[in-house]
Amino acid sequence: MSNRWLVLSIFYISSILNYVDRQVLSTLSPLLREQLHFTVAQYGTMIGVFNALYAFSAPLAGYLLDRYGLHRGTTTAVALWSLAGLARGFAFNFPSLLVTHSILGLFESAGIPSTAKASHRYLKPAERAFGPAISSAGLSIGGIGAATGLTWIALRFGWQWAFIVPGALGLLWIPLWIWVARHEQVPEGDPATVAPRIDFHQMLRDPQLWGFAAGNFFAMTIFALWTFWTTEFFVKTYSLSLAQTNYGFAWMPAAISVLGAMFGAWLSRRLTLSGLTPENARRRTVFFMALGMTITAAVPFMPTAGWAALLISLSYFCAQAQGVNFYTLPVDAYGQSRAAFAVALLTMAFGVLNLIMGPLVGRIASTHGFAPVCYVCAFCPLIGYAIITLTRRREATA
Repeated sequence: MSNRWLVLSIFYISSILNYVDRQVLSTLSPLLREQLHFTVAQYGTMIGVFNALYAFSAPLAGYLLDRYGLHRGTTTAVALWSLAGLARGFAFNFPSLLVTHSILGLFESAGIPSTAKASHRYLKPAERAFGPAISSAGLSIGGIGAATGLTWIALRFGWQWAFIVPGALGLLWIPLWIWVARHEQVPEGDPATVAPRIDFHQMLRDPQLWGFAAGNFFAMTIFALWTFWTTEFFVKTYSLSLAQTNYGFAWMPAAISVLGAMFGAWLSRRLTLSGLTPENARRRTVFFMALGMTITAAVPFMPTAGWAALLISLSYFCAQAQGVNFYTLPVDAYGQSRAAFAVALLTMAFGVLNLIMGPLVGRIASTHGFAPVCYVCAFCPLIGYAIITLTRRREATA
């Protein structure tokens, strides 16, 4: 393994820690609702507030990463979100959990922009979708760890330790990253690291940038649904316990989605080698995966939890394959010097999606179940693809 792949792999451990910190709440939500006495609707509100801060702090986080650099920016962000995640273990009621979880969202907004900047720094154009794929694999591993390991910790030692342990691991990652970053070897003039500097004002006037953001709002609905609501879906739809859900089914989508992320990167690279430009290869992959996600509409009608888990896994597979290409498109368009800010706007769109989607899904699921939610979400990724097609630069279609 070359030095740059080793450095990139260790860097993306931060993605695992980011996702584990984020997933503790959704993984343990039935237990936390019982212990801290809040409702499903309040849980949806908590997701909404988290994502409001996550969304609207993302552009600032991206700007600061571009301004102060990948190493310094990422180290600071991981330290802050790890402390916030750890603090949730000391929550004693719904308001205190709401506040600490919301602060976590404020600092975790730097996670995805930093990984985008790392992809452009260490990878060549044809390889670039593998950066988000490694990150997504890390997210999936984090999901598996949250669904199984943190459930075991919570049931064995108390729910507080399920927050404290991943927060402490984040703090331990920092000295490892500092040591590895000192020994990185990125060749001078490597096309993966050299890109023209683009003015922020020029970017903000570009319809394509806002098309990426608006398209991501719709494209990420399936990812958001199964990221935040899988446990609640199985508990409500099939009357399973927390242990039955997380040990038996909730880990499956996260496990299969690792393959989805790698498949998405492989497919766009394969299409590039067949003669398409990298951008056209990524766009075509986005379209194919959006079609695949329409199977989500059938999930609530599955006769058993096992069949539902299979369809959710396939849906999440497609969501990850699409996502690694969707988040690479603005990196290609705006280069390393503005990669973090460009992707931060997609992060903002994802946060706004969950700001709206969290409370809405909570209310609908409480009264009507998950069937209407799944049916609407199934077709949103196709809307996202249509938006990035309509806002595409003319010269990019030549």
